[in-house]
Amino acid sequence: MTPLHFLLVSFAGWINHRQQLVIEYRQEEIRVLKEQLGKRRRFNDYQRRRLAAKASPLGERFSRAWPLL
Repeated sequence: MTPLHFLLVSFAGWINHRQQLVIEYRQEEIRVLKEQLGKRRRFNDYQRRRLAAKASPLGERFSRAWPLL
């Protein structure tokens, strides 16, 4: 395996991992919103902690790009 192949495989793995984190965060956000269906959109402390735990590995830049409702 050449160094270029190794670099490309590593980069693809990193991108895949990052995308999986975003997917998991969005799935958790959808679960929380489904719990609130028909209610006023206000997160309780438990829901905020769940979303923060999923958003934490994504970093601050993600949080600013995708603000909570």
